[in-house]
Amino acid sequence: MPKTLLPALVAALLVPLVSPAWAQSGPAVESPNAKLSFGFSAAEEDAAGEGGFALGSVAVPLGHSFGAQVDLLVDDQENATDRFGASTGVALHLFARDPSRYLLGVYAHAIETDSIFGDIDATRYGIEGEYYLGDFTFSGFLGRDDLSGAGIDADFEAIELSAARYLGTMTEISFAGTRAFDNTDAAVGVEHMLGAGAGNMSLFGELGFGDSGTRLTAGVSVYLGSRGMSLRDIHRRNDPPTRMQAPGLIPFLESACAQPEISSLAIGQGGSDEVLGVRELDGQIMRKPQPTRREAGCGRREALLWLPEPDFEAR
Repeated sequence: MPKTLLPALVAALLVPLVSPAWAQSGPAVESPNAKLSFGFSAAEEDAAGEGGFALGSVAVPLGHSFGAQVDLLVDDQENATDRFGASTGVALHLFARDPSRYLLGVYAHAIETDSIFGDIDATRYGIEGEYYLGDFTFSGFLGRDDLSGAGIDADFEAIELSAARYLGTMTEISFAGTRAFDNTDAAVGVEHMLGAGAGNMSLFGELGFGDSGTRLTAGVSVYLGSRGMSLRDIHRRNDPPTRMQAPGLIPFLESACAQPEISSLAIGQGGSDEVLGVRELDGQIMRKPQPTRREAGCGRREALLWLPEPDFEAR
């Protein structure tokens, strides 16, 4: 963890304790609650992942001023190259919140993504915050993303900024920008709650665009333990946002794990630059190369060996 980030992570949770100006107008989490979300993402570009996903969250109060939330992610968002597949992840929020003014806390997640090169682990940590101003919510995240596994060892800055407006109390329209995995993206989203009551249900959709390509996401969320709350109250009194679906991850991996470099080795004198078909080498027919080794990892080499073809005679 960068040395400059650690003090900020600590301060994020200490400021509400030492400043009288942050006196609470209500609890950080109204009551223990949960959320289940199911959706589907479609992408225009071959490199971007698309498919179904499920998200689950459980939030609990930690005394009056603090709260915690755990998020779980399961998805099968494969991309067109079939080189990257399903992901699973877990996240933790620890935060202080005044539901009439702000949320301020620390956040971390770990996600494992399947690939033909082996499992790839993505971890994120940093500071998250929200500021409430009437019908507007301004949100941000500042931290780091670390990638490891399958020959990758890299880290990146992670920045998220968003502004949302509630139309009444049951509909939210949001505008967001992100910088993650060396990609810059933007998104426009909407969420509408169908009714307030036990097991409140909402519909959501998002159009994303930028370096990671164009994508469309839609789904449904069910809020549990938020009886009688409007969508705005749930967002500010119970349920912090999830952050485990970074659009730039799969496009970055596609770039970092470009098709392995090919090398060919020929038996006998002479050689050939071709890697397919039948070639005559030194009076002997050689059949097309067969892979002799493929090392797991991004950017590794695949060695191909030209072998004699005994069933043919050179002409």
